Amino acid sequence: MLYLLRAVRFFQKDVVIAMQNIGGACPLLAIFNALCLRGQISLDIKRQTHISTEEILRYFESVLSQEYKNSNDPNVLQNLIDSAALLGTMEQGLDVNVRFGGASEFEFTRELAVFDIFKLRLMHGWLPDPDAEPVVTNLLSNLSYNQLTVKQLRSEQYWSERHAAATTAPSPPAPAPPLPPPPAPALPLSPQPSSYTTEPFTTNSTIPSTAIPTSQQHMPARPGDMGLSSAEQLRMEQYPVPSAPPASVVLQNPPPAPPEPREAVFSREEVAAVSEWLSGTASQLSYYGLSVLAANMREHSLAVLFRNNHFAVLYKNSGELWLLVTDVGYAGVKNAVWERLCTVEGDNEFVDGLNFRAPQTTSPTAYPGRCTSNHPSSRHPPILPSILGFVPGIDGRIGGGRGLGGVEV
Repeated sequence: MLYLLRAVRFFQKDVVIAMQNIGGACPLLAIFNALCLRGQISLDIKRQTHISTEEILRYFESVLSQEYKNSNDPNVLQNLIDSAALLGTMEQGLDVNVRFGGASEFEFTRELAVFDIFKLRLMHGWLPDPDAEPVVTNLLSNLSYNQLTVKQLRSEQYWSERHAAATTAPSPPAPAPPLPPPPAPALPLSPQPSSYTTEPFTTNSTIPSTAIPTSQQHMPARPGDMGLSSAEQLRMEQYPVPSAPPASVVLQNPPPAPPEPREAVFSREEVAAVSEWLSGTASQLSYYGLSVLAANMREHSLAVLFRNNHFAVLYKNSGELWLLVTDVGYAGVKNAVWERLCTVEGDNEFVDGLNFRAPQTTSPTAYPGRCTSNHPSSRHPPILPSILGFVPGIDGRIGGGRGLGGVEV
């Protein structure tokens, strides 16, 4: 893959940077351009107008060999070996999982070691405001984006099932069959001849067992034997008395399942709060996050900003944050070298790199680069940086000395 080169002025110096014309290669180009701005890579725009991925990787090898030529730290050497295998795959992109606890917090993966070996800070500004959004801040402070997505979906499904179980009415019982019309009066029965003894019966008499035929001594009672009419007998035969249901009958609407453990799902109110915050920060940047980025970067320092699956060089000058413009569509726009990062909507200002101006405010606790001076982020004190996997000896700056035109390298 070939990338167009562009010459820009950066603090009275000519610097050549690579422009991006397709998606995916932005982490590779962000590292390359940061090294060019540091002065660790120098190109001559008069000799070449494009650069290939293979040339970029050779420049990386040269920088690392100079940076670690005297290092005997086995951990650093292992990082170099692992990162060398990953550099060639960065042209297709890089999977990054942000954590919402700080601007430098990410889920650690082998890929992140690539930024460490070049002593570049990877940062993001997707953070909730602890003052204006305390509930969301408490819920998200220990979660990554992937963890939040899983928990939010699990919570929404759980409460949806609970609501469906609570609102489902039980099925009504089947209606009873209609009763037959009342029976007609019974006709008088004619006396039947008796074959039994005609001896008079008194209360003191005892009926001998021989007086009842043997075949009828143990027969169950029939409806006719209970003094019922013919119609009543017919009704009992057609509509017998139902027996009690067996104990194994399963209820049609079982009670809802017991609640999930408290840490497994959000409450209904928490689900709504998280959903509202995610919807309001769909650009993966918040005004509070901007203030944290500014507070965590030293003056004239470089970093790499991750936002919306894009990696861009981030620079702090006079208290303001600036993004290096690498879209190939701006290659011929003279005054579009840096984009002032002061809003989350993307309506920012462009400059050519020579006209960095001082911020309009000097408040020590405010973010000078904000475009809305009354935004709540101006009230927050700086947050201590959380440096992820920095090479020992680096204090949060890009390096220890003074480099290209006032840029700390």
